[in-house]
Amino acid sequence: MAKNTAIKKEKLSIYLSRDSKKDDSYLIKTDNAKQPIEISISDTTFSKLYIKKQLPKSSPPWTNLFTNNNQVDPSEFGLSSNVGAVLIINMSGYTFIITFGTGFHLLKTESIERDFGLKVTLNSVDPDKLRSLDKASYDHNPLNSRTQSTMEVDIFNLHLDSEMEMLYAITGVSLVPEFGNNVTGRDALTIAVETDLENLPLILSEALKRYRMPLPQKFSWVENINRVRDLDEIEILDLELNKYLNDKQYDNLWLGEPEVIDWENQIGYSFDNYANTPRSVVLSFEEFIKYLHDSPPTVELMKNTSVHVNDSEYKAIKTWSVYRCLYAEIIYDNNTYILKNGIWYRANTDFVSSIDHYLSELEDYPDVLP
Repeated sequence: MAKNTAIKKEKLSIYLSRDSKKDDSYLIKTDNAKQPIEISISDTTFSKLYIKKQLPKSSPPWTNLFTNNNQVDPSEFGLSSNVGAVLIINMSGYTFIITFGTGFHLLKTESIERDFGLKVTLNSVDPDKLRSLDKASYDHNPLNSRTQSTMEVDIFNLHLDSEMEMLYAITGVSLVPEFGNNVTGRDALTIAVETDLENLPLILSEALKRYRMPLPQKFSWVENINRVRDLDEIEILDLELNKYLNDKQYDNLWLGEPEVIDWENQIGYSFDNYANTPRSVVLSFEEFIKYLHDSPPTVELMKNTSVHVNDSEYKAIKTWSVYRCLYAEIIYDNNTYILKNGIWYRANTDFVSSIDHYLSELEDYPDVLP
């Protein structure tokens, strides 16, 4: 009896470049990769594969607990290393970045189109067959949370308040054959499909088409938030933030994870990947200032400095720029602006005023609490 051999599906994490005219060093950390390999793919202007340079194989740091007193030979644990790569494809005037393995560590997150994967997914998913979403609140103490369902449900069964919370990742059943059975969208479009190199342009073309489409009626509210989209205004706000940093006005600035993380699989945070760099149990702006040795922080510096989430082997399992981890509230031109997850938002002035008025009217509770 012949065996039915299932075709292996490839996991693709697809990003879109903000500027297709820039060279590869704008997109990825080329210093951390080997020389690019030209890849021949039909219907593309060019395709290049960058393979991440591998560190020498070594035993995980936790093995020292057993080997330092010579009770266990280090060779018993074996050696490990992580392989990663990035495929850069230019076609139809756009540049796509596809990461494999640990290749996402090569990516410069400030160079990618934010929410690309989210918008493609919202235009590709069955709105009544969702499995998971990540959301963030607009509170002064912003909360990141993930809601998952064991069954396929619509977005409001996943308990999202469209007026008080922002959607930033979603997973559900795909309506697009090119994307396979399920699709996940955040900054990247993540799919698992049966494909080869020659079929990649078909997938990328479909993703681009759906990125350009208006959102379906069921998801139209996603774009109702007051996001600052004008590039000149964003530049002005970054300059204004620099003034706050230069004057050490840190009261309304703090660092926090820009997305949901798994606390069970991480041991701490670092601002580089050197083995001897101290790891912080929590992410904080004060630790970043210490890391700079009291040098003044700037927006440009924060965009080019990374926050690494470390596993028990002190290897990065997630990486963001410090800028993406910065939560900031500033006043400019009589408006309140909020920086969150690397995106500027204009606060509703009436809403802010009403909250301030409400808090000012509260009276102190006179009795002593038990």
